[in-house]
Amino acid sequence: MASYNNFKTNIYKYSWFMCLGHLGVIIGIACISIFLKYFMQNIGIPKTYPHYGEFTDFVTVPFALTFLEWPNFWTLIFLTILGLGSLNILVIQLFSLLTSLYDEYENLRDIKKHALFGTVAILLVTSILFCSNHGIFFFETLSKFSAITQVILNLLLLLVVLWVYGRERFQRDVYFMISQTYSTWMVFVVRFVAPLFLISGVIIGFILSVVSLLFHNDTLASGIVFLFITIIFFLLAWCLIPLYCIIKIKATVGKIGIRLKRCVRPTDWYPADPEYKQSYEERFSTTDMSHQLTIVSEEENN
Repeated sequence: MASYNNFKTNIYKYSWFMCLGHLGVIIGIACISIFLKYFMQNIGIPKTYPHYGEFTDFVTVPFALTFLEWPNFWTLIFLTILGLGSLNILVIQLFSLLTSLYDEYENLRDIKKHALFGTVAILLVTSILFCSNHGIFFFETLSKFSAITQVILNLLLLLVVLWVYGRERFQRDVYFMISQTYSTWMVFVVRFVAPLFLISGVIIGFILSVVSLLFHNDTLASGIVFLFITIIFFLLAWCLIPLYCIIKIKATVGKIGIRLKRCVRPTDWYPADPEYKQSYEERFSTTDMSHQLTIVSEEENN
């Protein structure tokens, strides 16, 4: 969400706030899931009940909370946690999508409001399908792989920032923004340790999703059908990434090796604001700011 912050925003402090906030929402949802599981077992509803996941979040939990003391209090907490979790996902994913479009197609920046409301309108229309009796199955099926997609995107983000752009540039830029050093050991954790957990999460999540789709439906055949449909949508979405890479490689000039080097090196990553850009140029060399173009030009000359 850096595109919507002031350049001098203390991202170091707010990163901790965001992480703790995410953790609090996740713990709250986990507590609700555990409570719901034991409640449904006590009243005799099996875990294989249709729409067990999303259906119970909105219907069964409020019903279960009426059996507790101070039901209004617990209902308010439940709705708050559910709203924060939904709003978190909605805002981050929506603005990540829009920011990517603004960066790729600069002409959209002049009609940001229209692009925002247009995107929301399209999503509202397409979501009608998931509110139908059959659409809830597709929603539940696709949602099982959405978390996997988010984890893979996080992995790609770590790759771009800390490996392609580089640890030293990242720490240097953070210091330039907030005059505070981003510790090397923290970068080490994010660079080496975090990817191991993310990769493990992708593998475990994929296995659990497949097992859930195959054995937690009314019949094994329906589970196989929904699994097949989900994998198709899952793979189609990810096929756009290598397709985009191919388009970018074809748009460059030179031999294939030079094209690849040009496309995987950072280029012109500097502040957009003219004042901060000038200060950045004065502190760091122009060669480092245009790292990719300089090196590729030298290779072409050789």
